[in-house]
Amino acid sequence: MPFDMKRENIIRVAAVAGFLAAVSVGGCSRMSTEELRLSGIEQLENGDYEAASRSFAEALEACRGEVGELQYDILKYRAEASFMLEDYERASETWEKLMILDEDPENQMEYNKRLMACNAAKANLRGKELMEEGDYEAALSEFEKGLATGDESMSRVLRFNRACCYEFMGEYEKALEEFSSYISEFPDDEAAFKEYNFLKTRV
Repeated sequence: MPFDMKRENIIRVAAVAGFLAAVSVGGCSRMSTEELRLSGIEQLENGDYEAASRSFAEALEACRGEVGELQYDILKYRAEASFMLEDYERASETWEKLMILDEDPENQMEYNKRLMACNAAKANLRGKELMEEGDYEAALSEFEKGLATGDESMSRVLRFNRACCYEFMGEYEKALEEFSSYISEFPDDEAAFKEYNFLKTRV
């Protein structure tokens, strides 16, 4: 079947509209889309991520089904707010949708990078939960999964947690090796030095 550009564009626009409807909230706002967007950005910069997420959701609602660069931009900011709230599922979903809907090559690189960060952060959060539960083998697997994403922004914390996990497992030589490598790269980390010095007394 030959490629139908018109049909493909209709499908794409429908998909965008559907996604915008899914992430929007009900109700009307007296503020314009741009006012809500700017309000959300200010709240995001001030660390009020819950309020920022609400503002971006209202901004999408105020778009009334319009699709374009403005809507993509608002979605990016909302994904960032979700990430800061540690709602990595929602953030990942948004970046994945943007990768499908926005084919700009430069934007694709950004979306992929942000998605990697979400996956790494998600693995780190799950690993910490498992470590607190005492399931160190499973926690270690999550930290390894996070590192395997290749995301540099989460690499440091994942490596620290992996080293701690080996320590909790009683694998002191491996933990010492991990912390030795870690502090050679991050010599300013006092907590890591404390663990390193402790481990030297155990091996």
